[in-house]
Amino acid sequence: MCMSPHGPDTDTFEAATRQSDAPHHIGRDTMAFMFETNYFPKLTQAAMAAPNIDRDYYKCWVGLKQHFDLNAVEQMVLSGNH
Repeated sequence: MCMSPHGPDTDTFEAATRQSDAPHHIGRDTMAFMFETNYFPKLTQAAMAAPNIDRDYYKCWVGLKQHFDLNAVEQMVLSGNH
């Protein structure tokens, strides 16, 4: 299986997890899109050599904490409270 990291950066994710669920304006020019596929994406040599590629993009996830608690999910499923 091939996994490609995607999603909001650490600061955006952490801020969003602390917000209420009430509707709110998310701002202008904040939309992004991504492609989901079960195929293995391959980049051409030209794409990899492009001068505008962000080679530090991965750093936006440095510091991202794990919030998923597998034990809590297992307990919820076993107790029938799901």
